[in-house]
Amino acid sequence: MDEDKDVPSADHDSPWKEALEVYFEPFLALLFPSVHAQVDWAQPVEFLDKELQALDGDAEQGRQYVDKLVKVRALSGIETWVVVHVEVQGSPDGSFAERMYRYYARLRDKFSMPVLSLAVLADAKPGFRPSEYVDDFWGCSVSFRFPVRKLLDWLDNWDELESSRNVFAPVVMAQIREKTERTLGRRKLWKFQLLKQLYELGYNREDINQLYRLIDWMMRLPEPDEERIYQQIEKIRESKHMPYVTTAERIQHKRGLQTGHRQGEVDMLMRQVTLKFGVEVAQQYKDIIASADEEQLRQWAEGILTADSAKTLFG
Repeated sequence: MDEDKDVPSADHDSPWKEALEVYFEPFLALLFPSVHAQVDWAQPVEFLDKELQALDGDAEQGRQYVDKLVKVRALSGIETWVVVHVEVQGSPDGSFAERMYRYYARLRDKFSMPVLSLAVLADAKPGFRPSEYVDDFWGCSVSFRFPVRKLLDWLDNWDELESSRNVFAPVVMAQIREKTERTLGRRKLWKFQLLKQLYELGYNREDINQLYRLIDWMMRLPEPDEERIYQQIEKIRESKHMPYVTTAERIQHKRGLQTGHRQGEVDMLMRQVTLKFGVEVAQQYKDIIASADEEQLRQWAEGILTADSAKTLFG
């Protein structure tokens, strides 16, 4: 039977991190157009990962979510920090709204900057729609509301998404289909369709290669199926007289996917070390972790469960 268990586990958070950095403007234009309209896009945006990481020392281990902090300038001239929270895990997280509020409050308190918190719910649970954090105790209350976009809602307007020229649309479509198509056969069908569509919508070569890589990253298939889809896409590319992807480019592409998967393991191990041994210890071993191969990373990820010190773990 063509079941979900036949499909390799997908990496969700790493491609979202990259997609937000590469396509932040079209991301806002597609999912939060009212916010996009208020940003002065003539001014460069700046990603403030270090500032956000400094607030995230108590992040929960193993959670699948992405948080990005971006500095933009509004058309009014005000410098604003935008916090984008992307929830990609399959099970609803009851603490999501509180985490949204915690980041907002900490950023406002530490940096005294206007902060806008945006939530993207990329999970597969239709009923999971947090949009407000409320706390009320003995008359002391807090109410924090934030804009939310639920990706599953695009299923009701799929034609609009499919025909969109916004370069972030394929990322959204890949996420939705990866979460909703539970059989290998359906995932193969949709992955091919999404990759084929990159050429039909007339994206430039740079965007096609970038989006191809992101979709590959989000919708992993067994290697034989990946090869068959690649050959089909090459025929489409040739029929449209588009530049052929050389062997060197293809190898680079495949290495890019492997690197992206490995980077996710590096990030996860760094989180585990930080949670168990502290930020300072994690920084001491940062270079060692970053240079390790995938097998070593997996061994450390298993060993940290029983290690009593970082020295014991890394030997």
